[in-house]
Amino acid sequence: MLRDVAARLGMTHGNLQYYYPVRHLLLVAIFDQETARYTDGITEAVSAETTRRGRMDALIESGLVLLRSPEIALWRLMVGMLDHNEEMAALHKKEIALYERAVAEQLRSIAPELTPKKRRHLAKIIQAVIDGMSIQRVHDDPNSAELRALEKEIKDSMFKLVDASP
Repeated sequence: MLRDVAARLGMTHGNLQYYYPVRHLLLVAIFDQETARYTDGITEAVSAETTRRGRMDALIESGLVLLRSPEIALWRLMVGMLDHNEEMAALHKKEIALYERAVAEQLRSIAPELTPKKRRHLAKIIQAVIDGMSIQRVHDDPNSAELRALEKEIKDSMFKLVDASP
């Protein structure tokens, strides 16, 4: 695997191995970079909106955008390895915690009246919905009107959930 990666990057296997002596370290670097890119994207999307509803929609849409990207294959690969590889399970737990913190932070800007505990719970709900949608997209046409309607319903439901929270 490292030889293939090195070839795709246009470097020698030895050079890649100098920086990443074991495959796990390379995977950590890749997932850390993807998580940072994704959480930065959440911040940019939410901050570009001016209304509470627009910011909430942008928060959900940022997760849905990831599902439409080729990078989703990386996350599916990781999930497939969780039961068989303790290092991947630990990495997944770390990346999910980073995602949840980023979502909770954006919820603080969207709904400052929410307690930190409520923001964390809502972030977990949003993450669970996005994870569920990633599975749904495997079985349904990702461009179907039905799936787009479901995504709109998810945004509406999440907005109502945030607005209804004390």
